[in-house]
Amino acid sequence: MQMQTREHPFLAAYIRFADSLSIAVARLMAVFVVFLILLIVHEVALRYIFNAPTIWGLEVQSIIFGTLCMLAIPYATYKGCHPRVTVFLDTCPPRARLYLEIVYIIIFLFPFMVVLLWFESREVYAAWRIGETSTLGAWEPPLWPIKASIPLGAGLVLFQGFAELAKALFKVQLQHTACYKRST
Repeated sequence: MQMQTREHPFLAAYIRFADSLSIAVARLMAVFVVFLILLIVHEVALRYIFNAPTIWGLEVQSIIFGTLCMLAIPYATYKGCHPRVTVFLDTCPPRARLYLEIVYIIIFLFPFMVVLLWFESREVYAAWRIGETSTLGAWEPPLWPIKASIPLGAGLVLFQGFAELAKALFKVQLQHTACYKRST
């Protein structure tokens, strides 16, 4: 990455920042996983040992799990674990795989995340404006903070997606540079 850092310092800094942000959010979500496990154990113990379930336990578990799912996607994108057609990609040579990754990011990842960000941001605003609350239990928390994890996750995936696109383009640049040096 030394060549790219010299030639594209802003992009290299952006990639480092996006990767660091995805890792930091993933670490925060790991804390929430521990909290979720403790909450589930607590609820199970209250329900089956003491026959006294809480009125809020299942709803809080659902909220935390949904938030975890949405905010872990940027890290999955960073690690290359997001869904894709690996059966097809595994049969391709590395260079073709690299170009297909670029096409995937531009044609599928970006448009889907932009649409998700746009429409879910509107949903969050509408939930906030009308004071929408949950109807799953007696607790009835406001829904806009819960719904906000969807556009936040989509925005973070877009942010990481641009970094992944830059990494892929850097790899293409390296391949072209290596081919050029061999041919001269």
